Amino acid sequence: MIEREYNVVLGEKLAEERRHLRPLRPLTPMALPAYTTMTAKVCRGARSGYSVPARLIGQRVRVLLHHDHLEVLLRWKAG
Repeated sequence: MIEREYNVVLGEKLAEERRHLRPLRPLTPMALPAYTTMTAKVCRGARSGYSVPARLIGQRVRVLLHHDHLEVLLRWKAG
């Protein structure tokens, strides 16, 4: 019984609040990037869970971070 009475009060409050609400504006469509780009220096023994060839230790690389994988680029054109 108490729960039913409590729900009635909450329902009344919700109805009152809904009378004051306005519709949301439509969102502006925008394209999301396919990946995030970052640069990193390869170091020995990093515990990130990713590995690259040992010859890249000390090199700066560009990382393309996709939603399901990453790409590591050694030489890229700055621009």
